Amino acid sequence: MVRSLPLDVQNNIKSLLKFGHPYSSIIERVPGVKKSTINEHKRRWFSNMRPIKSGRKFEITATTKPYIRRSVITGFQARIKKHKPFLEAIHMKKRLTWANDHKDWTKDDWRRMVFSDETKINVWGSDGVKYYRKRPDDKLRFHHLDLTVKGGGGSVMMWGCITYNSPGYACRIYDGTMKKEDYVQ
Repeated sequence: MVRSLPLDVQNNIKSLLKFGHPYSSIIERVPGVKKSTINEHKRRWFSNMRPIKSGRKFEITATTKPYIRRSVITGFQARIKKHKPFLEAIHMKKRLTWANDHKDWTKDDWRRMVFSDETKINVWGSDGVKYYRKRPDDKLRFHHLDLTVKGGGGSVMMWGCITYNSPGYACRIYDGTMKKEDYVQ
């Protein structure tokens, strides 16, 4: 049950609610009123009122509206570019022969293996999500892909390994890539 308040206090709460003030602002402006009291009055007077939106406002500038409208009308949809390693035919052939050579290995054979890998950590830019637009019935084209090439400026190269027993060390590579001489060190 709503506690009876003086009429001027009720009108004050009503006008503040009508202009969209948050509860914290109403509590500051009307002394001695609790959040539950404001909520009950709001429920009684403005039962069909939409809740106040909070957070950052989504704004689209006047210059981008025509581009968005035209994209929607023509049926373009945003898609994420696929990451594809830049492999030539010889690379694919070597991968397949390696897999065929090792397909019959036992668990003991795999225990003797050391798996290692290098990775590039970008200092500038990002390898994150990149979008493109196309119609749903269009084919995937070259400019829809995000081709990746390892190495390059503005990055740090790291190397690490893992064995059957435990993970190995992680090392920073200063001269670009790991060579067979570096593994012996």
